[in-house]
Amino acid sequence: MEEFVLDLENNMQKTSQDRVKKTTSRIRTLFSYIISSNSDIKITERCTKDGDITFEVPTKEMGLPYPVLKDYKTEIYSDFVANSIGELLVRENINEFAKIIMELNVDDYPLIVDKYEHRRFGMEIVRDKFVFRFHISLLNNILTENFKRKIR
Repeated sequence: MEEFVLDLENNMQKTSQDRVKKTTSRIRTLFSYIISSNSDIKITERCTKDGDITFEVPTKEMGLPYPVLKDYKTEIYSDFVANSIGELLVRENINEFAKIIMELNVDDYPLIVDKYEHRRFGMEIVRDKFVFRFHISLLNNILTENFKRKIR
């Protein structure tokens, strides 16, 4: 037990310089490429009968040319990265995606939006484009969050 306490005290005494020396993670570096880019999405499937929406983004516009894609392949195909990038793009383009919910027939809304719940993004790279797929219930959640934020 004493040994544990000493280790804990030693760890707590690390200076900010020690923290700066820590190497940047590969995921953080990957996100720096993406965050510094400015990408336009293209919605390719507005809403299936099951509520799925598909959109794509050129890999180069995401700041990820082929050499970077190749180097970060393992990180890119992780659920964490796919979900983070996918949700970032949906939130940045919420006005375009919101039009899809507005197009739904009121009678179909419970069957399409409420029947399933968005859990994670599907993502693949096809012909130099990221292709993302998600459930429309994510839009409902984001729009509800935005509405709650505005009425506070």
